[in-house]
Amino acid sequence: MNKDQLMEVMKYHLRNFSSDGDKITDETIHNTVLTDDDGFGSASSKRIYRSFIRWTLKQAGHEDKKWPKNWMELSVSELAEKLLND
Repeated sequence: MNKDQLMEVMKYHLRNFSSDGDKITDETIHNTVLTDDDGFGSASSKRIYRSFIRWTLKQAGHEDKKWPKNWMELSVSELAEKLLND
């Protein structure tokens, strides 16, 4: 999986969590769409999204890397770069 493919998957899932119908782009910052207090128990949009992306990367043959602590403050493009190359 390359960066462009990962960003498309990320944007797809962010669109599903976007309640405002805002346009999701490569520059969308995760914390403008996801939160950790919008679900039931631990099933928040933040955790579900992260699980989707981790699963996607594993299925594509990538290792399950540690995510940056500040990933919610990163754009789609910035996070994809870190997940694939750091």
